[in-house]
Amino acid sequence: MASTSVRVIASIASVHRRRRPTRDQRRGTAGTPAGEAQALVSLGVIDRRQGRYEQAADHLRQALTRYRAIGDRGGEARALGNLGTVEWQLGRNDLAADHHQRALALFRSIGDRAGAARALGNLGTVYEPLGRYAEAADHLRQAIAAYREIGDRSGEAAARCNLGTVHQRQGRDEAAAEHHRWALAFYREVGDRGSEADALNDIGAALLATGRPDLATDRHTAALALRWWASLSIGR
Repeated sequence: MASTSVRVIASIASVHRRRRPTRDQRRGTAGTPAGEAQALVSLGVIDRRQGRYEQAADHLRQALTRYRAIGDRGGEARALGNLGTVEWQLGRNDLAADHHQRALALFRSIGDRAGAARALGNLGTVYEPLGRYAEAADHLRQAIAAYREIGDRSGEAAARCNLGTVHQRQGRDEAAAEHHRWALAFYREVGDRGSEADALNDIGAALLATGRPDLATDRHTAALALRWWASLSIGR
């Protein structure tokens, strides 16, 4: 059975990540359309993280309108990316793909390589549940290359995990395991136990699909142990 874990490319998922503005910059945009748009995006991100997806979408659409009104293409691209992620989480994948395509075009037009990498990864993520596996794999490979160019190993790891999931849908389990192993090594290096456990489960699913149940059990058992230790750490 193919793995069902999908990383939101922060990606993942086009989380609104920019350098935090200074106090003077915040004062300069307070009460302006740009400041209102930024606040609406921030509200949308908070709503999304708390599972209030329809409310998040409403805030992000309002932000999008303001960014377009003032001609801020970077802000528009970021709002589109976040809105695409919300639509994906609501299961509206065709609409999500449209938002991410528009975001990608805008990021490329302003030379934002990090934004373009996220948009490519997000497109791969939304094409997978639509059954458009070849397109998903192509966009995720482009995302991996883009992340490598800018030295973003975390983004690359997320894209590799998602590409591994797509390969499993395609029945390419050995190729899937290769991407998950790369991600596993990275997550171990940086001490991200939650993502390490996810990668182990992904590898276990690929091993099971290739007829190696004993090795698969070892990976799933290791993932369970990591989750257990992580729960203990949280409880302290």
